[in-house]
Amino acid sequence: MEKQFWYFILAALAIKEEEIIKAGYQIIAVSPDSYENLQPMMEKNEIKYQLFSDAEGSLTKQAGLAYNLSPERIEKLGSRTLGKAPEILPVPSVLVVNAEAEILFEYINPNYRNRISPELLMAVLNNL
Repeated sequence: MEKQFWYFILAALAIKEEEIIKAGYQIIAVSPDSYENLQPMMEKNEIKYQLFSDAEGSLTKQAGLAYNLSPERIEKLGSRTLGKAPEILPVPSVLVVNAEAEILFEYINPNYRNRISPELLMAVLNNL
């Protein structure tokens, strides 16, 4: 059974990417940025995992992981997503999902400054 790893934030992946893959997880990352803005970052950082754009916010909204932005934040985000979903931003989230689509672990924190640490993430993955 292949494990799937849904990651709605990108920061900690670069630190533990190789360990996560060696632990048997498939990494799938979803970003609110447009594909055009993601492509240079992917090339620069030589990303090996799957990275998808949710620039319209469809997945984020359906997962209940979207929050509305202030007008000031809308202006800033709009330029990054090409104006496709300027009114929302995803809540930083980590979901570990098995092949049966059961959520085995979730870390969801609406404060974007509080992210799961790479050490905690690996402890979770190594104990599932």
